[in-house]
Amino acid sequence: MNNNLKKIELEERKKLQLDILDSIHNFCVKNNIKYTLAYGTLLGTVRHGGYIPWDDDVDIAMLRKDYELFVNKFNDDRYKVATFENTNILLSFAKVYDSKTVIVDRKANTHSLGVNVDLFPIDNSPESDLMYRINRLHIRLLKYCNVIKLFKFNKETSVMNNMVGLVAKAFLILFPKTYFVKRIICLSKKYNDKETIKAINWAAAGDFLPLEKSIYNNLQLVPFEDRHYFAIVDADKYLSNEYGDYMTPPPIEKRISYHTSDAYWK
Repeated sequence: MNNNLKKIELEERKKLQLDILDSIHNFCVKNNIKYTLAYGTLLGTVRHGGYIPWDDDVDIAMLRKDYELFVNKFNDDRYKVATFENTNILLSFAKVYDSKTVIVDRKANTHSLGVNVDLFPIDNSPESDLMYRINRLHIRLLKYCNVIKLFKFNKETSVMNNMVGLVAKAFLILFPKTYFVKRIICLSKKYNDKETIKAINWAAAGDFLPLEKSIYNNLQLVPFEDRHYFAIVDADKYLSNEYGDYMTPPPIEKRISYHTSDAYWK
């Protein structure tokens, strides 16, 4: 890493994320695209009026038709959309990032896209609980394989964990590094040509249950920090599904960020 790069401190990083979100919001309003704050960002909105104090990222979500429209049409001199299809990032969702910045992972010592907002597609979920569970399990296994495929030796990890990671990676040597993400995206879209009542973000890290698709069409402007963005009206149903008793903060020892990256100006 270039030691002359200027580090972006946490509060400045959050402001940059909000500037990205402003650009997304304005584009969506202009083009009649629906989005909602999601996951920890929506939780922070309801419980804290902004960021969860120990969190440092922004998540939004769109139904697949709006997602595809956004990633294909969004155009800005500074903020860019990165997807597996247009940049080969090995993720099944998109990131809207600030091209004047760069992110450096402290543990893996790797560079990636700049300060960003995560954008998740919401896809149809089968009516059958059994088919939902089968698809979910398949996608989960593919995600696990993708993590193994991308594994790199890490000096901050124990020797045993490094050895296990490298051995597991050897078993997947015949698969191209893009294979698993391609399959995840394919399975995520599997039920989109069918009429379904429920939908889900298959790309999410958690094991969340599907919700009625209509919930993503009923939106309202809500305060987040010193600004306003769209969020689903029935936030209680969404957050209860994701987190259970979401209004009770976790124990103090768990109020930490698990991210291992730093941001810098280019």
